[in-house]
Amino acid sequence: MVADSQQVVQILVNLINNACDAMETMPPRPEGKRIAIRTRDIREGTEIAVEDNGPGVPEAAWSRLFEPFFTTKDPGRGTGLGLSICRQIAEEHGGTIVFENLKTGGAAFRVFLPQPSEEILAALDSRQNKGEEPPVVPGRRVLVVDDEKDLAEIVARCLRDDGELVDIAPPSDAAKLALERPYDLVISDFEMEKTKASQVYEALRAHDPGYASRFLVITGDILNPRVLEFLKETGLPYLSKPFDLAELRRAARRLLARRRPS
Repeated sequence: MVADSQQVVQILVNLINNACDAMETMPPRPEGKRIAIRTRDIREGTEIAVEDNGPGVPEAAWSRLFEPFFTTKDPGRGTGLGLSICRQIAEEHGGTIVFENLKTGGAAFRVFLPQPSEEILAALDSRQNKGEEPPVVPGRRVLVVDDEKDLAEIVARCLRDDGELVDIAPPSDAAKLALERPYDLVISDFEMEKTKASQVYEALRAHDPGYASRFLVITGDILNPRVLEFLKETGLPYLSKPFDLAELRRAARRLLARRRPS
């Protein structure tokens, strides 16, 4: 299986917490309270199952179980977001999550995560930033596009240390700035609150087709099918979060080395 390990852990934590809560008030049983975590490879992917021997899911909740803010817990015991987050993560990986009440008692939640195709994995691997760092040639203009100010400042500070001239902009202002002055490199987070890097990329490329070779994507969701398809179609280089500053410098220097200062 290939997946975002932090997000898989989040799924497991949410499902295990739910199982613990469900079993908390159940009557004593000879076998005690049990939670089982099982994995198996099926249909070109992996299934992760979390099973408990609690009371199961009440029928009245079946149709709404994965809705945001819906919960069967007592007031103050839960936000109703755990299962909806699990579903969101599974679907972002191109997968699914289902549940069933077990005949032996308790409930099982099964998460299916598909394996990305060999073609996509090979394409991504070929664009990973490897090798020696190109030399620093200061004075190039760089635009950092992100609605997360702290991350944008870290990226900008790193490149300014190399002598680059760095502007920071929210996605709504990126095209406007690019019209005012040319940039030798645009670095954009993929998943922003109101837009995506793909929209920023298309807007800049409509203004100047040359941005197709001057664009670097940052993403924390590399296995999201939408992200994979965008990177495959465009051939753009990318950095997968979390990354260190050495990776950022290497990627930026390699792209900037193709151009003279503006």
